[in-house]
Amino acid sequence: MGFWSGLVKVAKGKPVFEAPAEGQQNTEHTLASLDSTATPHDSLASRGGGKIIPEVEFEHCKSRVNGSEMEVTAWVTNRSPVIIELDKITMLGLTTELDRVLSPNEGREIRLYKGKAPTSSSDETAYLQYKQRDNGDYFQASFVMEFDYDSDGFYTVEEFRSVNPVKDI
Repeated sequence: MGFWSGLVKVAKGKPVFEAPAEGQQNTEHTLASLDSTATPHDSLASRGGGKIIPEVEFEHCKSRVNGSEMEVTAWVTNRSPVIIELDKITMLGLTTELDRVLSPNEGREIRLYKGKAPTSSSDETAYLQYKQRDNGDYFQASFVMEFDYDSDGFYTVEEFRSVNPVKDI
């Protein structure tokens, strides 16, 4: 009960504190007892209701050019507390099926691209699709590729930089 409602009761000559009438509930007491198990630090995720958006990291990118063909590999790491399955990556106009499972904090060297070596750096975004194994949720992460110009006139992928946010698809 607030200060003003108590003052109004005093002005009307009624008792400030009284037991609720039969059939009425004391809402303050009821709300307090319902929330007695929650602590101020509880969050939706810690009570099992939050959504985890897994993060994937690319490191140690290597590009190998052979004639006009290029192969790109990188160390791919699952930086989340859940098992994920890498589905596919689209980069430089080509989609590659990955079909790899990564446990939490597990990393592997994975071939991301095998195709024509690019002659320009205009197609700079790569899209990785993956899913969370326990619930089947799909996500898409975007990466900006950084290129190095090769003396043969080709651009090789040197690094992947994550672009946030990860999309829930």
